[in-house]
Amino acid sequence: MGDIMVDKRDETVDKQIQKGKEFAGKVLDDVGKTVDGIFESVDSLKQGDGKSKKYNSYREKYFSKIQIDLIESDSLIYIKADLPGVKKEEIDVEIAEDRVAIFGEFKSLKQDLEIDNPNVIISERKSGMVSRIVKLPSIVKINEYSANFDNGVLYLEITKEQPKKIKINIE
Repeated sequence: MGDIMVDKRDETVDKQIQKGKEFAGKVLDDVGKTVDGIFESVDSLKQGDGKSKKYNSYREKYFSKIQIDLIESDSLIYIKADLPGVKKEEIDVEIAEDRVAIFGEFKSLKQDLEIDNPNVIISERKSGMVSRIVKLPSIVKINEYSANFDNGVLYLEITKEQPKKIKINIE
């Protein structure tokens, strides 16, 4: 009689284990389908099935903006801009009294290699025209600056215009 009870317990445990395995298998299938769906959605956005405008606006917002640091001292404004892979000759900088504009172009591997009809497998790096227009915290002297480009980083140092003061006579 004791052997029958042990057999029934073993059978019940085996059934529970089997149910757990089936449940885990269903969960893994659902996760796999979800991941596949995500990749299909991204691919459809890239290929332009009506949703490409969203993808392009996302790409422009987050990938086409030049990353910068800007600090100021009493007499100078300093800007450090990341332009990795861009040649110095392909960078344009414009200084106005109250803003700086930086323009450049990130080239894709297929542009660098000049290959016709390449089979692109992965393309995650920035490519295309990029720009950044920065409103400066102070008015600057547009003819007093220094600009250096080293290892993909643009360094600008611009002299601030000192505020003009006059003494007022009180009557």
